[in-house]
Amino acid sequence: MNMKKLEYILLGLLVGFAMGACSSDDENAGVVDPVFPESQSYEIIPDQVCEISFEASTEWRVTTDKQWLKFIDETGKFQSLTGKAGKQTVKVTATNGALGFTDDKAQVKLTMGGKTQTIAEMNRAAKERVAKMYTVKGSDIIEINEFVDKTFNRTEQIGFEANFDWKIDMASLPGWILSEGAESSLIENLCGEAGQTISHNRMGSIDIKLEERYKDLSGYITIRDIESDYTCQFPVSAPGIEAGQIMWIGQVVNLRRGITWNDKGKKLILDPGSGDVISVTDELAACHVVIRDNDFEYRFMEWDPIERTAKEIPAEDIWVEVEKEGGVLTLKAKENTNIDVRKMVLFLVPKNTEVDYDSHFTKYNGTFNFNTKGYGIELNQYGAITFKVWKQINSMKYEYMAEATKAANAEAIAENLGLENADNIFEYSFTKEQWDMSERLHITPLGMISWHGKFELFDENYKSLGTSAIKWAASCGNGNVYDEAYKAYPSIKFENRIPFDNITDDCLYIVIRDNNDKDLGTFVIRKNNEATIK
Repeated sequence: MNMKKLEYILLGLLVGFAMGACSSDDENAGVVDPVFPESQSYEIIPDQVCEISFEASTEWRVTTDKQWLKFIDETGKFQSLTGKAGKQTVKVTATNGALGFTDDKAQVKLTMGGKTQTIAEMNRAAKERVAKMYTVKGSDIIEINEFVDKTFNRTEQIGFEANFDWKIDMASLPGWILSEGAESSLIENLCGEAGQTISHNRMGSIDIKLEERYKDLSGYITIRDIESDYTCQFPVSAPGIEAGQIMWIGQVVNLRRGITWNDKGKKLILDPGSGDVISVTDELAACHVVIRDNDFEYRFMEWDPIERTAKEIPAEDIWVEVEKEGGVLTLKAKENTNIDVRKMVLFLVPKNTEVDYDSHFTKYNGTFNFNTKGYGIELNQYGAITFKVWKQINSMKYEYMAEATKAANAEAIAENLGLENADNIFEYSFTKEQWDMSERLHITPLGMISWHGKFELFDENYKSLGTSAIKWAASCGNGNVYDEAYKAYPSIKFENRIPFDNITDDCLYIVIRDNNDKDLGTFVIRKNNEATIK
């Protein structure tokens, strides 16, 4: 190839390269990189509409990463929108979808020119936790902002509604609210699901410890979100007892009988109905009252049958020792060496309070009348068990004859009669002169805890005679012996007695029983001191 031809070829190649380069520059001259707006942050709530503005240099598309954020145009709500180049204003709104109790955010992303960038963050606040408290008024359930218990000794109803799953936070429950037990109605068992509507069977009972009502009480009941640490507190309060008033804690039927001891100072547990002794306990007796601020003093009173008024007992004659702690008084009775039952009334007097003591007694006979809002409680102590023998001079005059002595063969008597006790068996041997006197003969069981006139007779062979002592007297039954102050002592009286010389048995056993047939004591009538003891 000659040199000239080679030059033409090279020149042609150079021209081709040059033309190609010019063509590429012309094509790129029409392409512009997209410009994205700076990302903005927006606060949005459900159903609110926000506007996002930007300028697009080419066709565009907006999308979001959350279902609860929607784009709006004239045709509806969508998860994305598209448009042409130019200035744009896009409308967005939030729904309630997946709305929870934590804040959430959605990103708005713009795509154009093959590139994607976030142009907005939409912040949706968490929904508010809402809880309500209810109680019952009459038959209606009503919403309340504070639970105030103005009642005493009565259970109230309480319930809650919430838009979250909840339960009672027992750890923060005030200690003065009763919460023990397994009953489904107690407040400790209350719980609920989100949106569950209140109803009577979704309410619990709330009661305030009566012993705490000596002062005003206030605190909170807290319900806790089961899914989180969120809590909601509701105020509760209970006004204390008014100054000058008193309330006794305990069953009225037991309080009405007061506190009773035997002669040894042991507390007696009595049957609420009959008053019979159920058991003897070593536990100290106590009484519990509600008085404002536990500020009170105590006094011991008794009824004066002559003056017919209550009078205070001198300190040296008080037979009960008292220890006071708050509203609780612990009582310890001294031993009663007398045979008579002794009584007095313990009065608790609130600070700056005048008490009408006489109003607590029945005026004509001095009987004490217990009232749960009265200021006193009766104290009783039985004396040592014994029997006395009397003769009746007239309808209101009685002459003391003798006192029985402990039976020498008490163990054998108790075994043969099937008695529980052998230490309450007494005997007296009547002379011919005593037995054959014309006056009525009375035997008074003394120191008996719960005798209501019931007795059973047995002959010398321990055979039951019921209440008929035909070998000893034509008439045998219940009576009374009156002392100089006309105080009555129940007795067993013998009238139209068989002449002493005609009695063939050596002895007659009188078993004193309570209403449950428990033996309270036994009296043995013996014919003479020389009779064979059986």
